[in-house]
Amino acid sequence: MPSLAAYPFVEGCLKQYIVNDALAIAFAGVQEGFQSVSAKLLSSRSQQEAVEIAHDAQSHGQRFDLLVAEAGRDTLCVVSKGTTSESSVGWIGDASAFAAFQRYYQAPESPSRSEPEVGRACIKFLRLPEPVLDDEPYPRLYDAFKRVVSDSCFPSVGGVVVPLCTDQGRFRYMNYADVTSDPLNLAGFIGAPERIEFGTAMAGGYSVEFLDDAALGGDGKDVGFYFLQGGFGVVFPPDANGLRKAKLVIAPNPAHWVLQTRKFGGHGIASSYMTEDHCGTAGEELLQAGANEDALYCYELRKDSKTLPERPDIHDRYFAGYATAMFNSGDPARAIAMLTDLLQKQSTFGRCREMLFKMVAALGQ
Repeated sequence: MPSLAAYPFVEGCLKQYIVNDALAIAFAGVQEGFQSVSAKLLSSRSQQEAVEIAHDAQSHGQRFDLLVAEAGRDTLCVVSKGTTSESSVGWIGDASAFAAFQRYYQAPESPSRSEPEVGRACIKFLRLPEPVLDDEPYPRLYDAFKRVVSDSCFPSVGGVVVPLCTDQGRFRYMNYADVTSDPLNLAGFIGAPERIEFGTAMAGGYSVEFLDDAALGGDGKDVGFYFLQGGFGVVFPPDANGLRKAKLVIAPNPAHWVLQTRKFGGHGIASSYMTEDHCGTAGEELLQAGANEDALYCYELRKDSKTLPERPDIHDRYFAGYATAMFNSGDPARAIAMLTDLLQKQSTFGRCREMLFKMVAALGQ
């Protein structure tokens, strides 16, 4: 396995934070400076309180800038070098990088049509809480920021895009998936359409998704990036001061990703890639390893899938494994009842029938 240093995402930390439903902050500059007051900032109850904390820290020599946003207000506050400015838009960090961002955003052609990765196919799914209008600014903002991050002229700017917004009066992270193909043979597209290859280890295509834990019962503050082809992801668990440093998570498929991230914050971070095939594969692997409760969790992630009934063989195999995990986790009565009920509707399910007989025999019934 490569060393952790081989993964640049693991070197950083989250720089945008939802403090509460109505307050969010972002910082730039020296991480240790922000960390020295991060516990206080993340306990702030208002924009003014966060501004005062940052002012005090900067007056004592801490070198970081802070941007503060409050839901319902039309302005942002920027605290930098002991002074506060307030405007409808704001920025922190590298001034030359921000100037480049403005150029990319204001370019006559849409940045989405002039990706920096020339000769590759790109697909993006940007989740918006509101309907997309004809001239929606968010896709342009996303692409412009991504171009700045990818530009080697700005070594002080790195990482990936972490978007925040307000929706129905509260702050939330905006989920997305971003896919880049292997290098394309453009000459091959002159005639009939050809297949586009994605994500081989040789050529380096990749896909990354950014999601939170809200869909799985969390408060939306735990976020992570999952790299499908890489079989790993990055999460940001908080330390004692609330600073969220990047941590590598090995996850061979999306079901493992949800399972492993659940162990950090109590709720798994969702994956838009996850299917019943991922959950069934993970469940079987975990059953073989004797990790019955983990297997049960993976099966439960997609037990209500609407596509399972359309695939009888997979449906049979999935619920045979699901019942086994349930039985082995100390709930035999529910496992037997579930299989009995399912077989009344699907009498041809041989795996489920065989598993039911084994359970009944094991209990001496």
